[in-house]
Amino acid sequence: MTTFIKIADVFKHIADVHLQIHSYGFGVLSDIASSGTIDYPLLYVEPDGSIVRKGEVGFKFNILLMDIVQKGKSNEIDVLNDTHQIMIDILTELRIGGLGKGTDYSFELKQNEITLTDFMERFDEEVAGWEAKITLWVEWDWNRCAIPKT
Repeated sequence: MTTFIKIADVFKHIADVHLQIHSYGFGVLSDIASSGTIDYPLLYVEPDGSIVRKGEVGFKFNILLMDIVQKGKSNEIDVLNDTHQIMIDILTELRIGGLGKGTDYSFELKQNEITLTDFMERFDEEVAGWEAKITLWVEWDWNRCAIPKT
């Protein structure tokens, strides 16, 4: 079964190979401000629970893609445009792969519609970007033999 760690590694891989993403973070959203100097655009992935049902587990994530907005907001529309396209790239990679080595993912992005929500001035720095909530599904066989026993 694909694990939570393997999925986190996929997000890092996407950030590493996409030429327009310069920083990556994973964890609680409030940790963005404490992560030190950020080289934007930033891909930040926040875990948001999981769903267990017959035959599969769904790992839920909140994905944020953001870039810095200049003082006076003269580039805000450009930032929203560029980060929207990068977010589409990320979702495409999660759905079908293709960004190089390591793209044979053993999870599935099943959502036919994913809402992208724009944001502006959301954090300490003046940033704008997009947020998407997704669930990545992995097979699970209820295998009792995998349970550690004494």
